[in-house]
Amino acid sequence: MRTIGTDPSIPIPEGCVYLLDKPRGLTSRRASSSVGRTWGYRRSGHAGTLDPAATGLLPVMLGRATRLSRFITAQPKTYEFTLRLGTTTDSGDETGEIIETVDDARASESMLLEALEHFEGSFEQRIPVFSAVRVGGSRAYKAARRGESPEMPVRQA
Repeated sequence: MRTIGTDPSIPIPEGCVYLLDKPRGLTSRRASSSVGRTWGYRRSGHAGTLDPAATGLLPVMLGRATRLSRFITAQPKTYEFTLRLGTTTDSGDETGEIIETVDDARASESMLLEALEHFEGSFEQRIPVFSAVRVGGSRAYKAARRGESPEMPVRQA
């Protein structure tokens, strides 16, 4: 029987799902590998990929639970975000270079609620170039940060 750390009374289960609050600056793969090593598993994986700049819940499958990844990723997800009005960056997030600023004083709550209605239900969305989606075998955000402009797919959101 394998055990956790130096305490032989704590057995390691054959598999489990660890819910990690992924910190900013860490890739999902590096985060899941770290969890696997910490808990003594040779096999580990994650359900979904978060951009290194993103934080959030990252399900990490350990041991035999790695088989569950396809079922976990198929479940509905909820995203939370902070919106900064009046600033546009080249990456579409806070890590990019500011390319435009406008006075956001004219934005009202009703204007924001109306804009958000366009994101309800099902719609087509071009994946942002600064995303973790693989294009041509590598992550799109890596190509974008090298100054490349990969052709991004359109997905049903």
